[in-house]
Amino acid sequence: MSTIELKLPQELNDIKLREYQEYAAVLNQFDLEKDADMISQKSIAIFCDVPMHNIVKTPLVKFDNLLMHLNDI
Repeated sequence: MSTIELKLPQELNDIKLREYQEYAAVLNQFDLEKDADMISQKSIAIFCDVPMHNIVKTPLVKFDNLLMHLNDI
C-alpha cells in the first residue's frame, strides 16, 4: 500500500483564497443534500492538495477524520 502526503491546513489562515474560491464554486455546482459525498471528496482534494483519484482510495475512517478536521477549522 502506498502512502499519500497531505498538506493538511491546521487553522483557517492556512487556507488560501484560491482554495476557498474553488470550494465555493463546488458548493454552487452541486446540490448539498444529493451530492454530499462528492462535495466532501472535493473539499478534501482542494484543501489537502490531493488528486481526486487518491481520495476515493482513502479508507473511510481516515476520510471521516479529515472531514472532521476541516469542519473544525
